[in-house]
Amino acid sequence: MRFGATLIGPAGVHRSTGTFREPEALVELSRDVVLVLSEADEPAAGVSVIALIVHTASRHAAAIGVFASAAACRSWWYQPFNRLLRDPDVLLVLAQICPDS
Repeated sequence: MRFGATLIGPAGVHRSTGTFREPEALVELSRDVVLVLSEADEPAAGVSVIALIVHTASRHAAAIGVFASAAACRSWWYQPFNRLLRDPDVLLVLAQICPDS
């Protein structure tokens, strides 16, 4: 599955407030895409990833990154002050970066 979204740097996510520095970079997803993302497999170990932050109710999403690994992304995400983490409608999906063909 492919879709386009502007990549937001990790500093562009205000995790303590649950907001984004550039809200216009959020994209709207179809219900089918949200469903597929909710069932996505974890990327392989040792690859660069981006984080897809998906609000399952509004179907808005943001692409955040780049992170050197899934572990680095999880370390950034799993912080006690992260308000997005505590929202039951927010889904974190890690996606492997694929080089252009």
